[in-house]
Amino acid sequence: MDPLLLLVMCAFVVLPCSSIEYMDMIEFADDTSCKEHDAIIVNGSVEVHQNVPEGGDNKALVLNRTQGGRVLFYMKVDPVHQNHITVKFSGSSSIVDGLTLLRQQNTWLLDPTNEFKQHGSSHAWPCELDQANPSRGNAFDGPLPGRWQYATYPIPSSWTAGKSRILLGLGTGLFTWYGPPECYPSRPLFRAYTHTDGYLTLPSSEQQGKVPSLAPTQTIPKNATQVLENQATQAIQH
Repeated sequence: MDPLLLLVMCAFVVLPCSSIEYMDMIEFADDTSCKEHDAIIVNGSVEVHQNVPEGGDNKALVLNRTQGGRVLFYMKVDPVHQNHITVKFSGSSSIVDGLTLLRQQNTWLLDPTNEFKQHGSSHAWPCELDQANPSRGNAFDGPLPGRWQYATYPIPSSWTAGKSRILLGLGTGLFTWYGPPECYPSRPLFRAYTHTDGYLTLPSSEQQGKVPSLAPTQTIPKNATQVLENQATQAIQH
């Protein structure tokens, strides 16, 4: 066989299929979905989230502040290509049981080589998937009010090589800065997806919130040019 033809055939075989929206999806507040993915929740609970975009369930998993708060679950992966994990959050502020969570919230991708345990320092973790901290400039009404927010991170290839299903873990953040270790809760976790494309492609059936209405049409006054000139002149003089 011609070597060039063989090379083209091999290149064609290893290309990932971009028509697949995602390989797997777990819904953390759904018992059936959790059982299908053999999910184990440690120091976390499913709670009612009262500030979600339209078209979505208001129940989500919150990993507690308790050290070791985590969820472990099996997901389908591609044994050859680069895999990614995407976690679905609400872009609005975190309101659980009528209380707005105004403190820092963290979610980390846990390391299976460390038995999915939190390290003593945030610098030793594979990835911080999410951080919401109103005290550091994040909007109190959330980063994307009225919309869903998705955080995507590549799964290390060493975790997935030659495998079609792996155990993944998400956990709360444990920090040891200048005082005793402090653990922060996660934002409410709604879903997680695995996919090979660099960006998650969602099905059209998964509503992303309410489309904002258009602002009313404004009539441009006849002397608009003169008004702008006067404003510019005043600004220059001051």
